[in-house]
Amino acid sequence: MVGAVASRVMTPRLLAGWMKESAYRGMDVLIVAPPEDGAARALSDELGQQGCKNIRLLEFDDGCSGMEWLGERRRLLQRVFDTAKAAAPGEVYVLGGRLSLEAVTGLMSGLRILPRAAYLVPDERISLLLQNSVHGVGGTVALEMQKAPMTRTERLLKRIVDIAIACAALAFLLPLLVGIAIAILLDSRGPILFRQQRLGYQGRPFRILKFRTMTVLEDGDDVRQASPNDLRVTSVGRWLRRSSLDELPQLWNVLCGEMSIVGPRCGASTGYSRSDRVG
Repeated sequence: MVGAVASRVMTPRLLAGWMKESAYRGMDVLIVAPPEDGAARALSDELGQQGCKNIRLLEFDDGCSGMEWLGERRRLLQRVFDTAKAAAPGEVYVLGGRLSLEAVTGLMSGLRILPRAAYLVPDERISLLLQNSVHGVGGTVALEMQKAPMTRTERLLKRIVDIAIACAALAFLLPLLVGIAIAILLDSRGPILFRQQRLGYQGRPFRILKFRTMTVLEDGDDVRQASPNDLRVTSVGRWLRRSSLDELPQLWNVLCGEMSIVGPRCGASTGYSRSDRVG
């Protein structure tokens, strides 16, 4: 039994390793590149590590254009065809160097009659871009340079978790919430809850809820922040602030979709900041 399990696990790995090392064994690979091209040397080294022993480098002048390039391309294609006829089966890798897109396209088009797989090796900048995922919009191709923070499915799951946790917490903490509300009413004049405008997801304003901890209900652009030993803080409010229980009503903001249980503490649908608590 152990031998059978080990065989099923190790055999695919051994085969994968052997196939990688012998992927180009017995093949003649043609590299078409400008003279002294560093990318061509790097590609040659990579092919050697993959088991390729026969690599033929065909150089061309990538500095010519116009009619000069047409003659250079004709001579290059003929050299490629002649070399391929005398070589073992293999692939062709083309490095465009300084060639224009039109010139590279013409060169690759001329290789179509060659019965070999042909690959265009992009320069370093394009290679960096192609490491990103490809996204199709109809017939338009776009590269994903930055992912959204969450997919639609992830946002839905996050919302379900927020609702479930907020409902459970409100039900479990109901006696405590009622007790705090009574204590606030008995301690000082004013409403039980304090509301203050905050900016949430995508800059949308919402009214954050807290238990009132001060004798004032300041809101707006000009707000004096609470300071140590602030006389505006009530007796019950000082205890609520120290224990952070004044923030429990924000569970209702979570149920309304204005804040979130999980996420950075920076506003609606993501959290909030405790450094500017007033009220």
